[in-house]
Amino acid sequence: MFTIILLSLNLKAANHFLLIGGGGEKGPSTIFDNSSVKTTQYFHNQRWETSVVFGKRTFDAYDELEKYASTPAVPFVQGQAEDAIQNLIEKIKTGKIAAGEKILININTHGAPGMGSLHRVLMADGNFFFTDKLLNLRDAIKEAGNGIKLGIIDASCYSGASLELADENTCVITGADANFVSTNTFGNKISSALTPGDSMEGLFLRVRPQSTWGYGGSPQISTTAGKTLYEKLAVLAPYTIPGSDLGMYYGSMCSVQGCDRHKDNTQSFAANMKELIAHDHDDLSSIKDLPTNVQKRYKEVLSQRGQYRNRFNSAQRHKVQFERLVAGEPEWKRLIESPLTVISKDQSVSETEGRIAQDELRKLEALAKSNTRFRQALQHHYQYQAQTQETNLIATKLLTLERQLYRDAYPTLQKASSKKEPCQEFKL
Repeated sequence: MFTIILLSLNLKAANHFLLIGGGGEKGPSTIFDNSSVKTTQYFHNQRWETSVVFGKRTFDAYDELEKYASTPAVPFVQGQAEDAIQNLIEKIKTGKIAAGEKILININTHGAPGMGSLHRVLMADGNFFFTDKLLNLRDAIKEAGNGIKLGIIDASCYSGASLELADENTCVITGADANFVSTNTFGNKISSALTPGDSMEGLFLRVRPQSTWGYGGSPQISTTAGKTLYEKLAVLAPYTIPGSDLGMYYGSMCSVQGCDRHKDNTQSFAANMKELIAHDHDDLSSIKDLPTNVQKRYKEVLSQRGQYRNRFNSAQRHKVQFERLVAGEPEWKRLIESPLTVISKDQSVSETEGRIAQDELRKLEALAKSNTRFRQALQHHYQYQAQTQETNLIATKLLTLERQLYRDAYPTLQKASSKKEPCQEFKL
């Protein structure tokens, strides 16, 4: 009887968690500390084997993470993540990771648009780690053919490119699409929502509606329903971005596609909007298979696009006029763009800083009274700020509507897919 018990214990599957994160920041703290510690602690408490590749040894969270790591943590510098992945591959090949076991990779760092590879993220030494390195791990699982499951949660900016890692054994969740940024809100929400027995799909569907702070991003999942919804709703994504940062969206697209337009070029707004409109369509045939309430909300979102465009174009026209008027006058530009009113009233600044801000504010007011060109520049700047704020409010509303659309449409598409998928089978 004792021998039988031992055999059954040996046959119990182990699971493996690998954290890769904490790059792209000087430290000692990073925006990834809290979510990285909570996620690693969760899997440690679930008795998974945990490995940590994070930041630098001097970072605040490093020692805390090491407490929850099954093996000594290593810094996220060149070669370390590759070694950790290769270690998992060797365990698969030698049978140390056996049939039915699970491997979860959590990428929790700053990301950048891809350059020929799937996706690239920043390491703590300033170099890039390319996520196509995970292809070897995915292929080793496929070659083993024994039911090992791979999950990837990539919370970095532009992480939608990592969806290409998905296959019949691999589920991928990302904090953004491939064209724009994510926020650390997504990683924080993921770390707080981890629940024993929940699937990766269930986790994603609970967290996505909550990720609305700031840019919100456009979190994605590699299920059939997720891919279908991405195609249906992609036309809405740019309108959920604050108008002041729309150039960042096209800047990221251009960095991938090789364009030379820069996000700070004040003449690029017309091209941006022209490109945006070119991608718009009001053909509702793509959503006719969705519930009536979803179609109604989709039409509501479409109707908001005109308001967004008008505000955005107005803001950019004022910005162009402002730049024209302050050309050759760097002191004017500095005075107008400095948040002097805010600083002068901020109780947290020093008395000296407050006094300097008040002196600068008086200088600005005197110039506005005595110089017509300066006064015109100031008025255009104020109008730019006001119109940009209006654009941002519309973007926030559209982001909320997009989250509701996704939430309501997903179950219909999920039911249409009869097969079990990796994101449904991968249990946390």
